[in-house]
Amino acid sequence: MKRWTVGSRSRRKSDLCLNDETVSALHAEIMRTDDGRWMIQDRDSTNGTARLVDGQWVRIRQAYISPDDRLRFGRAETSVRQLLKSRHADPIDSDAGRKPERSIPWMQDLGFAFAHIRDLSELKKNLLFVLDLITSPADRIIRCAERRIPVNPFSFMIFGGIIYTMISGFGLTASTVGDAVIGTGWADLLKMFLKGIPEFILPLTLTLIYNTIPFRVFRHFAPRRRSFDDFMRLMAVVNGMDWMLLSFVLLFVNDRRLLDPSLAAGSPGYVFMTYVLFVIIITYVNVFNVVAQKHFWKISYAKAVGCHFLTVFVVTIVLAIICAPIILLVVAQS
Repeated sequence: MKRWTVGSRSRRKSDLCLNDETVSALHAEIMRTDDGRWMIQDRDSTNGTARLVDGQWVRIRQAYISPDDRLRFGRAETSVRQLLKSRHADPIDSDAGRKPERSIPWMQDLGFAFAHIRDLSELKKNLLFVLDLITSPADRIIRCAERRIPVNPFSFMIFGGIIYTMISGFGLTASTVGDAVIGTGWADLLKMFLKGIPEFILPLTLTLIYNTIPFRVFRHFAPRRRSFDDFMRLMAVVNGMDWMLLSFVLLFVNDRRLLDPSLAAGSPGYVFMTYVLFVIIITYVNVFNVVAQKHFWKISYAKAVGCHFLTVFVVTIVLAIICAPIILLVVAQS
């Protein structure tokens, strides 16, 4: 772990000095952990340390940060990148060709996710994270992908995928899940969730392979270079939310009793509302992907939309090439 102290230039007792009278002699400490993350800790300074969050300065004692987070030491505003640049310290990630920050291998996070997916505390965190994404998607996606806060991105991906596998495999409906929540069926739902883990291995593998395609497309058109490991963590958050949204639609689609107008319980209105819900969810899935890519690659919405649909086009062509021989063989035999 590397450490730098931040303090007043007039005292010259720190590694990184700021020319401001509100900065204490030993104001704060910046740390770079062995896994590549950045942390800041206030050292009982007189005027405190703060970080800019959603346009407001929030006082911090100790927190994980990114190199470009706006920080305030007393009244002096700067960032970790600017501080280290002024000192000519170890280079960090930038677009000017300097040495990039070491990224943690995404397979390490994936292994951690599988090891802890059965923990109830991890399940609760993933469930609450869904609400965070709905309320503030752009900020929460990047925060989770780059800092793995408040959940492991691959833990969230596996959580959403297993829920989709569980709903599709056991034919759960909105009414059956509602009865379980109201009644005493939580144990049964948990058993179904655990049974869905091995069945999700194949969809997970295909999803991870698919994620290499948008990486190639966006990397080609985006001016900023990002590591593949960080991109896989971003896509883990996006994939997890996609699985969750599709699961929500599937709860209504599975209810054949209400979808079939010929049955007594069936209703044309229910069919229409299910169709509208499906269109809304699919639209949101695409918007969710575009927003995530736009903020991750630091590109315009126009370019993000173009790259997203180019990805969809490339995937369609690949699937057509793979499936064409199978379809021709089935047609020939029939």
